[in-house]
Amino acid sequence: MSDKPPAGCPIITSADSLGRDDVVLSGAQLSCVGLDYVSTNTRFTAHPLGWHSHRGAELIFMLRGASGYSFAQGPELSLTGGHFLIIPPGMAHRGSKNIREPSTVCAMILDSRDGSPKEGIFTDRETAWLQASLSTDFPRIRPMTPAMRQTAKWLHEGLTRQDRVAGEDPTLFANLRLQVSSLLLHAAQQIRQQARLPPPGVVERAKGLMVARLAEPMTIDEVADRLACGRTRLFHAFKRETGMTPVDWLQRQRVATALELLQRTDRTLTDIANAVGLSSSAYLCHIVKRYTGRPPGAHRRMVGGG
Repeated sequence: MSDKPPAGCPIITSADSLGRDDVVLSGAQLSCVGLDYVSTNTRFTAHPLGWHSHRGAELIFMLRGASGYSFAQGPELSLTGGHFLIIPPGMAHRGSKNIREPSTVCAMILDSRDGSPKEGIFTDRETAWLQASLSTDFPRIRPMTPAMRQTAKWLHEGLTRQDRVAGEDPTLFANLRLQVSSLLLHAAQQIRQQARLPPPGVVERAKGLMVARLAEPMTIDEVADRLACGRTRLFHAFKRETGMTPVDWLQRQRVATALELLQRTDRTLTDIANAVGLSSSAYLCHIVKRYTGRPPGAHRRMVGGG
């Protein structure tokens, strides 16, 4: 068994059979622009899944169970229930050890052809936003929201019954189009939302950086840049974890250090202002009184017993 994809790795399209337990509908059958095909499996059993690729990006929504996936580039990933996986266009992949483990999945392959029609559920602008949101250079696993899980469940149920009731229910394909479109929107929104979240530990790293450079007049924009985190994201993360903005937290550290220097040393107010990154002794007096209710001199007299 090869751990690398063979030369001429097959490209699976909607015209190919994925397996006897899979239900497949093409984008053309659903009149769903931008979709190559959508599929789901009808049996909770293991299924052969060897090396293959797709012309467009693939989204795999895991409803139940779990399965591993191997890729031509990058580590093996385990997709568990309640999560979805995005695989870039053209990337060769397979089930772990050439098997899709017992699981219930819905999969969508996006249509990457330049000649696809312009009419569809989404406008050109919306389509461009979706493509940008769902684009990735390497496989990614993300959690599904409750709404995504429910929509994926409805899509799975609709696909598995379409062979039996398509002729009797004229709204079935309309509902399937709605569910496909809704899942794509939810996936794109989920990715955008997670992209706005700061990296793990960014607040603690920001605190460490600000304390280490307390004597420098560092701005929050500089802190955010050094941490590769947007200013707005850093503000939201700080507020959520500390109840304060980064500016407020930094000023409190400056005041605390200034009070310690006032009480333990006889350094001038100008020296102390410089030591805590403030521009002047006047500004030091303003900040200390604002946060403590007393001017610096009062704190120094308190220590001296005056």
